[in-house]
Amino acid sequence: MWHWKQVRYFALGGAALVSACTSLPDFPELSSLALSEVRNGPEALRPGSYELDPQHAHLYFAINHMGLSLLYGRFDTFDANFSVDDSLTGASDFEMVIDVNSLFVSTEAFSETLRGDGWFNAEEHPQAVFRAREITRMDERTGILSGDLTLNGRTQPVEIRLIFNGGAFVALTGKYTVGFNAEGSFNRSDFGLGQYAGLVGDEVQLRFSGEFQRVN
Repeated sequence: MWHWKQVRYFALGGAALVSACTSLPDFPELSSLALSEVRNGPEALRPGSYELDPQHAHLYFAINHMGLSLLYGRFDTFDANFSVDDSLTGASDFEMVIDVNSLFVSTEAFSETLRGDGWFNAEEHPQAVFRAREITRMDERTGILSGDLTLNGRTQPVEIRLIFNGGAFVALTGKYTVGFNAEGSFNRSDFGLGQYAGLVGDEVQLRFSGEFQRVN
């Protein structure tokens, strides 16, 4: 739930960002960086190994609450990496490791409840892991990542739909960087998290957006 102070902070931060962007022409070096060309064809996914840029990555989930609203949450700490041999169809070895203790929902008290016994049981199962088995290319920019999700001590197959946003060399970091959006879903009951069925939906929707930096 948004509070007025959060909204005000977001608005002020957005205004500052817009102001900063509009002043870029006053700084030719920064302006040229901002105008770096992003390519989104298959050739933009260059061969090599990629690691997540944690400063530009977000992982959210949503679940239906009593048919009245969607309860949104997020994981603040996670890491991911993958490798590419020759094209999007060659993406392999994708793995994401999530710190379950970094779960946050609407309040800290509610978050602590969900991390505890009877829910995610983060003390006993502090990590959730998704490992890909294969990727099925749909077109030049989309694909289906099929793999296994281990959560709350249980492992089940999960499919993730990928959208390749493109790649570009980022002069600020000196690294070639690619970006993806991804979405998927799973039934929480498959992972021993089916409490309050009928009041809380079984399907959990997943959303990810992030950047990966080529390391070699």
